[in-house]
Amino acid sequence: FPSHDTDAAGKEGLSILLASTLDEGAGERDSKAFQKALSDHAMSLSFSSDRDHFYGELLTLTKYKTLAISLLSDALNKPRFDDEAVQRMKDANLARIRSSRSDPEWMLARLKHATLFGNHPYARNSGGTLSSIPGLSAHDLRSAHTALRDPSALRVVMAGDVTPDQAKDILKALFSDWEKKPSTRTVLQEALLPAKSSRVLYAHSIPQTPYRDWE
Repeated sequence: FPSHDTDAAGKEGLSILLASTLDEGAGERDSKAFQKALSDHAMSLSFSSDRDHFYGELLTLTKYKTLAISLLSDALNKPRFDDEAVQRMKDANLARIRSSRSDPEWMLARLKHATLFGNHPYARNSGGTLSSIPGLSAHDLRSAHTALRDPSALRVVMAGDVTPDQAKDILKALFSDWEKKPSTRTVLQEALLPAKSSRVLYAHSIPQTPYRDWE
């Protein structure tokens, strides 16, 4: 999907939450019905996000291709953002963060970005924080979704049992309503790394299992 602006200060985790909720109900199907349609037809639909891009992937058998494209179109163009689904995904992301805080490698990555990038937007935690995620709303998700529907930098890859003409029809079904509009995206300032090396120490209390030398 098009490059997207890094989540704004105080809205860290918005892109991750959007990725979590696009397939949690869309069109006429609520979350349960949407997920059931995927699982009943052996389909896999997922979305993900990093600091620069938003990704989507759909895997389906040929015999279910029409339904798969319909589900993907609903997820991209008619997400519901129902209260229950949004809250459930917020809770899941909060649980992920709480669990990750006991992972030294996760903490290292978080501290590394904060130390190296300083006041640059890349220093923000793209996965969200315990203080930012609770404040995110369905309105925030709708705004982020609207900004996402920009075809100017869209890249689509198809592989498998599909002809060029079929691929064109699929693109039309998915993106015909996406209108190119004047870009409101900002260009991030250059990220300047520290000129000198430094040592940063972080004390973090992690319970340890007592060591015993078993014989």
